[in-house]
Amino acid sequence: MKLVETLVVRDDKEMLEAHLAFQLAMGVDLVIAAVARRNDDGVAEVIERYERDGVLRLVAVDGGSRADGDIRRELDRLAVAEHGADWVLGAEADELWLPRGESLPAILSFIPPRYSVVQALVRVFPPRPAADGQPFWERMTVRPSLLSPEAIAEPLERALRWVRRGTLVRDRATPVPLRAWYPIEVLRFPLRSVEQVVRRLEEGVHPPRSALEDAAAALHAGQRLAASWADVEVDADAEVRGLADGSLVVDERARQVLEALRASDTASGGTSLARAPSSRPTATPPPGIVEDATYAVECAAVGEVDLDLLWSHIAALEQHLALLEQRFWTRVQRRLERLVRR
Repeated sequence: MKLVETLVVRDDKEMLEAHLAFQLAMGVDLVIAAVARRNDDGVAEVIERYERDGVLRLVAVDGGSRADGDIRRELDRLAVAEHGADWVLGAEADELWLPRGESLPAILSFIPPRYSVVQALVRVFPPRPAADGQPFWERMTVRPSLLSPEAIAEPLERALRWVRRGTLVRDRATPVPLRAWYPIEVLRFPLRSVEQVVRRLEEGVHPPRSALEDAAAALHAGQRLAASWADVEVDADAEVRGLADGSLVVDERARQVLEALRASDTASGGTSLARAPSSRPTATPPPGIVEDATYAVECAAVGEVDLDLLWSHIAALEQHLALLEQRFWTRVQRRLERLVRR
Protein backbone atom coordinates (compact mmCIF):
# COMPACT_ATOMS: atom_id res chain seq x y z
CA MET A 1 0.00 0.00 0.00
CA LYS A 2 1.28 3.46 -0.92
CA LEU A 3 0.42 6.51 1.16
CA VAL A 4 1.08 9.89 -0.50
CA GLU A 5 0.66 13.24 1.21
CA THR A 6 -0.17 16.45 -0.63
CA LEU A 7 1.00 19.68 0.97
CA VAL A 8 0.66 23.40 0.20
CA VAL A 9 3.55 25.06 2.03
CA ARG A 10 2.85 28.39 3.70
CA ASP A 11 4.69 27.97 6.98
CA ASP A 12 8.12 28.59 8.44
CA LYS A 13 11.19 26.36 8.47
CA GLU A 14 10.76 25.07 12.03
CA MET A 15 7.18 23.92 11.49
CA LEU A 16 7.81 22.48 8.02
CA GLU A 17 10.84 20.51 9.17
CA ALA A 18 8.94 19.07 12.12
CA HIS A 19 5.95 18.29 9.90
CA LEU A 20 7.92 16.37 7.27
CA ALA A 21 9.98 14.45 9.82
CA PHE A 22 6.86 13.47 11.75
CA GLN A 23 4.77 12.48 8.73
CA LEU A 24 7.51 10.26 7.29
CA ALA A 25 8.04 8.69 10.70
CA MET A 26 4.35 7.79 10.79
CA GLY A 27 4.54 5.97 7.45
CA VAL A 28 3.98 8.49 4.63
CA ASP A 29 5.83 7.20 1.55
CA LEU A 30 6.01 10.41 -0.46
CA VAL A 31 5.13 14.09 -0.01
CA ILE A 32 4.05 16.08 -3.07
CA ALA A 33 4.45 19.74 -2.14
CA ALA A 34 3.81 23.13 -3.68
CA VAL A 35 5.20 26.34 -2.20
CA ALA A 36 2.43 28.94 -2.26
CA ARG A 37 4.69 31.82 -1.26
CA ARG A 38 8.34 32.68 -1.75
CA ASN A 39 10.42 33.29 1.34
CA ASP A 40 13.96 33.33 2.63
CA ASP A 41 13.44 31.76 6.05
CA GLY A 42 14.99 28.39 5.23
CA VAL A 43 11.96 26.64 3.73
CA ALA A 44 13.77 26.03 0.42
CA GLU A 45 16.68 24.42 2.28
CA VAL A 46 14.34 21.97 4.05
CA ILE A 47 12.56 21.06 0.82
CA GLU A 48 15.83 20.47 -1.05
CA ARG A 49 17.06 18.19 1.73
CA TYR A 50 13.99 15.97 1.46
CA GLU A 51 14.09 16.05 -2.33
CA ARG A 52 17.61 14.63 -2.20
CA ASP A 53 16.34 11.83 0.04
CA GLY A 54 13.75 10.97 -2.61
CA VAL A 55 10.76 11.36 -0.27
CA LEU A 56 9.49 14.73 -1.50
CA ARG A 57 8.50 16.03 -4.93
CA LEU A 58 8.22 19.78 -5.39
CA VAL A 59 5.64 20.96 -7.93
CA ALA A 60 5.91 24.48 -9.32
CA VAL A 61 2.69 26.50 -9.04
CA ASP A 62 1.72 30.12 -9.36
CA GLY A 63 0.66 30.54 -5.75
CA GLY A 64 -0.23 34.18 -6.24
CA SER A 65 -3.01 33.53 -8.73
CA ARG A 66 -4.37 30.12 -7.77
CA ALA A 67 -6.48 29.20 -4.77
CA ASP A 68 -5.16 26.55 -2.39
CA GLY A 69 -8.07 24.28 -3.32
CA ASP A 70 -7.11 24.31 -7.00
CA ILE A 71 -3.48 23.64 -6.16
CA ARG A 72 -4.49 20.80 -3.84
CA ARG A 73 -6.63 19.13 -6.51
CA GLU A 74 -3.71 19.19 -8.93
CA LEU A 75 -1.41 17.64 -6.31
CA ASP A 76 -4.02 14.97 -5.54
CA ARG A 77 -4.24 14.10 -9.24
CA LEU A 78 -0.46 13.74 -9.47
CA ALA A 79 -0.40 11.56 -6.34
CA VAL A 80 -2.74 9.04 -7.97
CA ALA A 81 -1.97 9.33 -11.68
CA GLU A 82 1.83 9.52 -11.50
CA HIS A 83 2.69 7.93 -8.16
CA GLY A 84 0.01 5.26 -7.76
CA ALA A 85 -1.24 6.41 -4.37
CA ASP A 86 -3.64 3.98 -2.70
CA TRP A 87 -4.46 6.65 -0.10
CA VAL A 88 -4.06 10.43 -0.35
CA LEU A 89 -3.52 12.46 2.82
CA GLY A 90 -4.16 16.17 2.37
CA ALA A 91 -2.37 17.78 5.30
CA GLU A 92 -1.58 21.33 6.33
CA ALA A 93 2.00 22.23 7.21
CA ASP A 94 1.04 23.10 10.81
CA GLU A 95 -0.37 19.59 11.44
CA LEU A 96 1.13 16.33 12.69
CA TRP A 97 -0.96 13.25 11.79
CA LEU A 98 -0.71 10.66 14.55
CA PRO A 99 -2.17 7.14 14.08
CA ARG A 100 -3.73 5.36 17.03
CA GLY A 101 -1.74 2.30 16.12
CA GLU A 102 1.58 1.18 14.73
CA SER A 103 1.63 3.49 11.70
CA LEU A 104 -0.66 5.29 9.25
CA PRO A 105 -0.39 2.48 6.64
CA ALA A 106 -1.13 -0.13 9.30
CA ILE A 107 -4.28 1.74 10.32
CA LEU A 108 -5.46 2.24 6.75
CA SER A 109 -4.86 -1.40 5.83
CA PHE A 110 -7.74 -2.39 8.13
CA ILE A 111 -10.29 -0.21 6.28
CA PRO A 112 -12.79 -2.34 4.28
CA PRO A 113 -12.70 -1.64 0.52
CA ARG A 114 -16.22 -0.17 0.45
CA TYR A 115 -15.10 2.85 2.48
CA SER A 116 -13.25 5.59 0.59
CA VAL A 117 -12.82 8.21 3.32
CA VAL A 118 -11.33 7.84 6.81
CA GLN A 119 -11.93 10.62 9.32
CA ALA A 120 -9.31 12.03 11.69
CA LEU A 121 -9.87 13.95 14.91
CA VAL A 122 -8.21 17.38 15.16
CA ARG A 123 -6.43 18.54 18.34
CA VAL A 124 -5.59 22.26 18.38
CA PHE A 125 -2.74 23.36 20.64
CA PRO A 126 -2.77 26.99 21.86
CA PRO A 127 0.54 28.88 22.09
CA ARG A 128 2.55 28.99 25.29
CA PRO A 129 5.34 31.38 26.34
CA ALA A 130 8.67 30.44 24.74
CA ALA A 131 12.20 30.47 26.09
CA ASP A 132 15.06 31.48 23.79
CA GLY A 133 15.69 28.80 21.16
CA GLN A 134 12.93 26.50 22.42
CA PRO A 135 11.04 24.82 19.56
CA PHE A 136 7.25 24.94 19.55
CA TRP A 137 6.87 21.20 20.17
CA GLU A 138 8.76 21.37 23.46
CA ARG A 139 6.55 24.03 25.01
CA MET A 140 3.13 23.49 23.33
CA THR A 141 2.10 20.36 25.24
CA VAL A 142 -1.28 21.43 26.62
CA ARG A 143 -4.48 21.50 24.57
CA PRO A 144 -8.22 21.93 25.16
CA SER A 145 -10.26 18.83 25.83
CA LEU A 146 -12.65 17.98 23.03
CA LEU A 147 -15.31 17.55 25.72
CA SER A 148 -15.06 21.16 26.92
CA PRO A 149 -18.03 23.40 26.04
CA GLU A 150 -15.86 25.60 23.82
CA ALA A 151 -14.63 22.62 21.80
CA ILE A 152 -18.10 21.12 21.40
CA ALA A 153 -19.36 24.46 20.08
CA GLU A 154 -16.73 24.49 17.30
CA PRO A 155 -17.98 23.69 13.77
CA LEU A 156 -17.51 20.07 12.75
CA GLU A 157 -15.20 20.88 9.86
CA ARG A 158 -12.68 22.17 12.40
CA ALA A 159 -12.88 18.98 14.45
CA LEU A 160 -12.44 16.48 11.62
CA ARG A 161 -10.04 15.90 8.71
CA TRP A 162 -10.01 13.20 6.06
CA VAL A 163 -7.79 10.67 4.26
CA ARG A 164 -9.13 9.56 0.87
CA ARG A 165 -8.59 6.47 -1.26
CA GLY A 166 -6.74 6.99 -4.51
CA THR A 167 -9.67 5.53 -6.43
CA LEU A 168 -11.92 8.26 -5.03
CA VAL A 169 -9.53 10.95 -6.28
CA ARG A 170 -9.10 9.25 -9.66
CA ASP A 171 -12.72 8.38 -10.41
CA ARG A 172 -14.34 11.34 -8.60
CA ALA A 173 -16.83 8.90 -7.17
CA THR A 174 -19.26 9.60 -4.35
CA PRO A 175 -17.28 9.47 -1.09
CA VAL A 176 -18.25 6.78 1.40
CA PRO A 177 -16.88 7.80 4.83
CA LEU A 178 -16.12 5.38 7.62
CA ARG A 179 -18.11 6.89 10.49
CA ALA A 180 -18.00 6.56 14.28
CA TRP A 181 -14.33 5.52 14.26
CA TYR A 182 -11.46 8.00 14.19
CA PRO A 183 -8.20 6.00 14.02
CA ILE A 184 -6.03 9.08 13.38
CA GLU A 185 -5.49 12.22 15.45
CA VAL A 186 -4.31 15.48 13.89
CA LEU A 187 -2.13 17.49 16.26
CA ARG A 188 -2.40 21.07 15.02
CA PHE A 189 -0.18 24.03 15.98
CA PRO A 190 -1.59 27.02 14.06
CA LEU A 191 -0.21 29.80 16.31
CA ARG A 192 3.33 29.39 17.57
CA SER A 193 4.89 32.83 18.02
CA VAL A 194 4.21 36.52 17.58
CA GLU A 195 6.63 36.63 14.65
CA GLN A 196 4.84 33.79 12.83
CA VAL A 197 1.45 35.45 13.30
CA VAL A 198 2.79 38.79 12.06
CA ARG A 199 4.06 37.10 8.88
CA ARG A 200 0.70 35.42 8.30
CA LEU A 201 -1.21 38.65 8.79
CA GLU A 202 1.13 40.62 6.53
CA GLU A 203 0.56 38.00 3.82
CA GLY A 204 -3.19 38.50 4.12
CA VAL A 205 -3.85 35.10 5.74
CA HIS A 206 -6.69 35.41 8.25
CA PRO A 207 -6.04 34.07 11.76
CA PRO A 208 -7.44 30.56 12.30
CA ARG A 209 -8.99 31.60 15.61
CA SER A 210 -11.42 34.42 16.26
CA ALA A 211 -9.38 35.40 19.32
CA LEU A 212 -6.79 36.94 17.00
CA GLU A 213 -9.16 39.14 15.05
CA ASP A 214 -8.42 42.04 17.41
CA ALA A 215 -4.71 41.33 17.00
CA ALA A 216 -5.07 41.56 13.22
CA ALA A 217 -6.90 44.87 13.52
CA ALA A 218 -4.24 46.19 15.90
CA LEU A 219 -1.46 45.20 13.53
CA HIS A 220 -3.08 46.88 10.55
CA ALA A 221 -3.61 49.98 12.70
CA GLY A 222 0.11 50.12 13.39
CA GLN A 223 -0.17 49.04 17.00
CA ARG A 224 1.83 46.36 18.78
CA LEU A 225 0.65 42.77 18.68
CA ALA A 226 2.00 41.82 22.09
CA ALA A 227 -1.06 42.84 24.11
CA SER A 228 -3.47 40.81 21.98
CA TRP A 229 -1.06 37.88 21.87
CA ALA A 230 -0.99 37.77 25.67
CA ASP A 231 -4.73 37.03 25.61
CA VAL A 232 -4.18 34.01 23.35
CA GLU A 233 -1.25 32.38 25.11
CA VAL A 234 -1.86 29.85 27.87
CA ASP A 235 0.01 31.22 30.86
CA ALA A 236 0.86 29.27 34.03
CA ASP A 237 -2.24 30.36 35.95
CA ALA A 238 -4.63 29.58 33.09
CA GLU A 239 -2.96 26.20 32.64
CA VAL A 240 -3.39 25.28 36.31
CA ARG A 241 -7.07 26.28 36.21
CA GLY A 242 -7.70 24.45 32.93
CA LEU A 243 -6.03 21.23 34.08
CA ALA A 244 -7.99 21.35 37.33
CA ASP A 245 -11.42 21.78 35.72
CA GLY A 246 -10.71 19.40 32.81
CA SER A 247 -10.94 22.01 30.06
CA LEU A 248 -7.23 21.47 29.32
CA VAL A 249 -5.24 18.24 29.09
CA VAL A 250 -1.53 17.49 28.84
CA ASP A 251 -0.57 15.94 25.48
CA GLU A 252 3.16 15.36 24.97
CA ARG A 253 3.02 12.90 22.07
CA ALA A 254 4.36 15.35 19.48
CA ARG A 255 7.29 16.18 21.75
CA GLN A 256 8.01 12.49 22.36
CA VAL A 257 8.19 11.67 18.66
CA LEU A 258 10.16 14.75 17.60
CA GLU A 259 12.62 14.49 20.48
CA ALA A 260 13.22 10.85 19.54
CA LEU A 261 13.81 11.85 15.91
CA ARG A 262 16.20 14.61 16.90
CA ALA A 263 18.08 12.30 19.27
CA SER A 264 18.34 9.64 16.58
CA ASP A 265 19.62 12.12 14.03
CA THR A 266 22.16 13.54 16.48
CA ALA A 267 23.46 10.02 17.21
CA SER A 268 24.06 9.47 13.50
CA GLY A 269 25.95 12.74 13.12
CA GLY A 270 23.07 14.92 11.92
CA THR A 271 21.97 18.26 13.27
CA SER A 272 18.27 18.34 12.39
CA LEU A 273 15.11 16.26 12.25
CA ALA A 274 15.60 15.29 8.59
CA ARG A 275 16.65 11.66 8.05
CA ALA A 276 15.83 8.82 5.70
CA PRO A 277 12.37 7.44 6.60
CA SER A 278 13.59 3.83 6.85
CA SER A 279 15.61 4.71 9.96
CA ARG A 280 12.96 6.76 11.74
CA PRO A 281 11.45 5.32 14.92
CA THR A 282 7.77 5.51 15.69
CA ALA A 283 8.10 6.67 19.28
CA THR A 284 4.48 6.90 20.42
CA PRO A 285 3.59 4.64 23.35
CA PRO A 286 0.34 2.68 23.03
CA PRO A 287 -2.64 4.39 24.71
CA GLY A 288 -3.70 3.14 28.12
CA ILE A 289 -7.14 2.00 29.22
CA VAL A 290 -8.11 5.36 30.69
CA GLU A 291 -6.95 7.23 27.59
CA ASP A 292 -8.84 4.82 25.33
CA ALA A 293 -12.00 5.30 27.39
CA THR A 294 -11.70 9.10 27.25
CA TYR A 295 -11.08 8.95 23.53
CA ALA A 296 -14.19 6.82 23.04
CA VAL A 297 -16.28 9.46 24.82
CA GLU A 298 -14.78 12.21 22.65
CA CYS A 299 -15.48 10.20 19.49
CA ALA A 300 -19.07 9.71 20.62
CA ALA A 301 -19.45 13.47 21.11
CA VAL A 302 -18.03 14.16 17.66
CA GLY A 303 -20.24 11.44 16.22
CA GLU A 304 -23.32 13.19 17.56
CA VAL A 305 -22.24 16.43 15.91
CA ASP A 306 -21.48 14.47 12.75
CA LEU A 307 -24.99 13.05 12.85
CA ASP A 308 -26.50 16.52 13.14
CA LEU A 309 -24.50 17.65 10.12
CA LEU A 310 -25.59 14.55 8.20
CA TRP A 311 -29.25 15.26 8.96
CA SER A 312 -28.82 18.85 7.79
CA HIS A 313 -27.41 17.56 4.51
CA ILE A 314 -30.33 15.15 4.19
CA ALA A 315 -32.83 17.95 4.86
CA ALA A 316 -31.17 20.15 2.23
CA LEU A 317 -31.22 17.26 -0.24
CA GLU A 318 -34.90 16.57 0.43
CA GLN A 319 -35.70 20.25 -0.11
CA HIS A 320 -33.80 20.20 -3.39
CA LEU A 321 -35.59 17.05 -4.52
CA ALA A 322 -38.95 18.54 -3.61
CA LEU A 323 -38.14 21.58 -5.74
CA LEU A 324 -37.13 19.38 -8.66
CA GLU A 325 -40.32 17.33 -8.32
CA GLN A 326 -42.41 20.50 -8.24
CA ARG A 327 -40.75 21.72 -11.42
CA PHE A 328 -41.18 18.29 -13.04
CA TRP A 329 -44.90 18.05 -12.33
CA THR A 330 -45.40 21.67 -13.38
CA ARG A 331 -43.89 20.81 -16.74
CA VAL A 332 -46.06 17.68 -17.02
CA GLN A 333 -49.18 19.72 -16.23
CA ARG A 334 -48.30 22.30 -18.87
CA ARG A 335 -47.70 19.57 -21.44
CA LEU A 336 -51.06 18.00 -20.69
CA GLU A 337 -52.81 21.34 -20.95
CA ARG A 338 -51.31 21.91 -24.38
CA LEU A 339 -52.43 18.45 -25.48
CA VAL A 340 -55.98 19.12 -24.25
CA ARG A 341 -56.15 22.41 -26.21
CA ARG A 342 -55.25 20.56 -29.37
